[in-house]
Amino acid sequence: MKQKYLTPLALAFGVCFGMPLPASHANDSLWGADDLRRVVREWLVSTGKPVPADESIGPIDDRLRLSACDRAPTLAPRSMRGTSILIKCSSPVAWEQIVRLNGYQPPGMASDGVTTSNQRKETWKMIVARSSLPAGTILSADMVEERSTGNQPGDLQIKSLEEAIGLRLSAAIGAGSILTKRNVARAPDVLKGEKIILLAIGGGFSISAAGIAEEDGYLGDVLHARNLKSGTSVAGKLGASGIVEIRFQ
Repeated sequence: MKQKYLTPLALAFGVCFGMPLPASHANDSLWGADDLRRVVREWLVSTGKPVPADESIGPIDDRLRLSACDRAPTLAPRSMRGTSILIKCSSPVAWEQIVRLNGYQPPGMASDGVTTSNQRKETWKMIVARSSLPAGTILSADMVEERSTGNQPGDLQIKSLEEAIGLRLSAAIGAGSILTKRNVARAPDVLKGEKIILLAIGGGFSISAAGIAEEDGYLGDVLHARNLKSGTSVAGKLGASGIVEIRFQ
């Protein structure tokens, strides 16, 4: 009798290619989408990972027609972390199909990310909103929190609380939304309506006065502001400490 060797993936999941399925699936000449969904459900039951009846298994084109297997097809997860399952038929016509399951965890993987061999899978940090926030909000420590994820973050994702605090939302976000560079931006150094100092500088003189910003601005921008005493609108270069410098030749 020829000995079968299990792949490391099969050993990790406690399953192997060639897991038997009911023979009834080899009776029809053609298989369609419902047949694939059925064998997947039966395989999940056999591995101790049944899914709810309304769980989506796919995507599978309902027009799909495949040669029916005359022996049990083999099924296995494609990877330790993936949600994809590979179905393989070897006879009479060889074919392969890949299906996906939302929230599927391969057999042998606990919900807390610890495998049956007590090896903790790698995790990363993500920053999410504690509650729904409107566009224009400047983020503070009480608005965001750090969470762990098993999915490696992309280059655009905000990766620390220190990086997130003080940024301004460029779009409204819901509670639990992940912060990325697409929905946040650097906050202006001065906000519209904020009190600033107007500093007029000319040949041999300088005069300061209280003012109010008429628009958002960053350091180095030409900012429009209004003199609180005279009501006059002026424009000057925004410097440090909220000082708008207006130079006269």
